[in-house]
Amino acid sequence: MVVAVGVVRLLPTCSHAQIPAHRIEEAADSLLLALHHRGLFNGAVVLGRDGEEVYARGFGPANVEAGVPFTPDTPADGGSIAKTLTAAAVLMLEDEGRLRLDDPVQRHLPEYPHATTRVGHLLTHAAGLPGYDFFDAHVPGDRIRTTRLFLDVLREQRVAPAFEPGTRFRYDNLAFDVAALLVERLTGSAWDAFLRERVFGPLGMEATFLRPARLAEWPGVRTMSYRPVGDSLALFDVWDNEGFYGGSNLYFSARDLHRWSRSFYTRPVLSKAALALGTEPPVLRDPDTGEGGRSGLTLLSWYYPQQGRRYHYPGSIQGFWSYVYRDEDRRYTVVYMSNNDLPQWMRPLLTRALIDVMEGRSPAPIHPPAYADLDPEDIDALVGTYAVEALGTVTLEARNGQASVQVASGVAYPAYPVGHGLLYVPGLDVWMGFRDTPAGPFRRLTWLSVFLVAEGERTR
Repeated sequence: MVVAVGVVRLLPTCSHAQIPAHRIEEAADSLLLALHHRGLFNGAVVLGRDGEEVYARGFGPANVEAGVPFTPDTPADGGSIAKTLTAAAVLMLEDEGRLRLDDPVQRHLPEYPHATTRVGHLLTHAAGLPGYDFFDAHVPGDRIRTTRLFLDVLREQRVAPAFEPGTRFRYDNLAFDVAALLVERLTGSAWDAFLRERVFGPLGMEATFLRPARLAEWPGVRTMSYRPVGDSLALFDVWDNEGFYGGSNLYFSARDLHRWSRSFYTRPVLSKAALALGTEPPVLRDPDTGEGGRSGLTLLSWYYPQQGRRYHYPGSIQGFWSYVYRDEDRRYTVVYMSNNDLPQWMRPLLTRALIDVMEGRSPAPIHPPAYADLDPEDIDALVGTYAVEALGTVTLEARNGQASVQVASGVAYPAYPVGHGLLYVPGLDVWMGFRDTPAGPFRRLTWLSVFLVAEGERTR
């Protein structure tokens, strides 16, 4: 048997000693200015401790054509970070007795097409709903897409869930849109009005808003997303006619995301009971195989911490990338937002570097690794079992061109090629790169996450 080899870098925990604010500022500037000058980072970063900001700075343009800079107060598309607010809203209603997580969704939304789906399944990516691209063949391109419209299509087309709800994990944007619709139905409030009353207002999130469905109706200057092309930025725009929300489509500033994250250890908008419920991950189990285990995500849609109370969640859409990380034991928060299509390989490394800054360590150099090229037709060649030090057995399987990843005997998570020779695994928030060895192609695996950078080799 081949054992794991290579460097293993666990993210260490820090002492409780306070790092002087000027050292944080100097280290953050050194890191971020270098990345910006290399053309790798545009956006904004906010670092906070004990509820107060210790660093806030913007880099590059928010809108090239308008000449508007990106600042800590610039609203940008937060992508899936919206899910953390949707989950919080549902748990607020559960705490108030307006619903139960094991209620059938149809009890509150009779138009929902699947009788066995429970409210909790919506928050755990276990409802088996299709992705948005399914609706392309059924909704004209110039029509505003709404959650109600999507549910109409599912009923009309008699679309069954992809698996028995509650038994498997498949990242599910539409499920969170349905959860937001459910909140609207139970409260009688529009989604943005509910969030303003229950979250934005109490926390002072003044730059956060629900985007208009039609881009032509945008008020003021819109923050644009780009991708680097040579020495310039090419427009990489978000989609028009998106009238759905819950899983995405909230615009935040980095400063507002800091306010949202710090609230969990300063003045939560959720009760103690809701927080206790929301920080636990659900258990998913395949009824056919009996295999499964604890999800990598809590009910509040934060990644379940591997060490202490350290929660995080990303958001990604087109050229926008956002990340929120907090250590509730040490009472600090790291937030950054980018609008220049941050390279996939760099995303976990930048998060780790900013955590290093907050904990008084020198960040590791951020350079692109050399992974083997990975095309969709190569997925089958990745199938096998890998031994990864400090992690254990990682099993990759593939069916009909779709890869899945399982750590030990836990939940199986779909994995997707994202460029730069990487697979990304939502549900674990892990990137995996592969290298060839004398034993054959794609034999060595590199595991990249916020908490662990490690390598292993295929054992079979």
